[in-house]
Amino acid sequence: MSRPKGTYTLWVYMAHWIIRRNGKQLAHSESPDKTIEKAARQFERRKLLGITLKKHIAKDRILFGAMFRFDGGHSLDAIMYEDEDHSGDAVFMIYTPTHLLQFDYGGDLALKKMEGRKASFKT
Repeated sequence: MSRPKGTYTLWVYMAHWIIRRNGKQLAHSESPDKTIEKAARQFERRKLLGITLKKHIAKDRILFGAMFRFDGGHSLDAIMYEDEDHSGDAVFMIYTPTHLLQFDYGGDLALKKMEGRKASFKT
């Protein structure tokens, strides 16, 4: 089995999110740009320890999200927007030199192996 390797890029899209360190909130998706930039810089060169996928029941809709845990007590918690329909959109994507991991608004998790310009999906 091929596993993701190397430096990664985490992209949170169409979701509310909160950055914390040791449980203390540093920034959220509505924070001023400077606050977000300062908090996001703390993730640079951090080892990703784990991802917990989440499912929330809100009104008449299921919302999907994820908690990312990094070394040094850092975390990022993201949940898809509640009031908008973005079917087909991704809550998050993680890019590595070898793979793309995507979690979409339908709750589907897909791992795509990058082979030159071709990609293959595993769910």
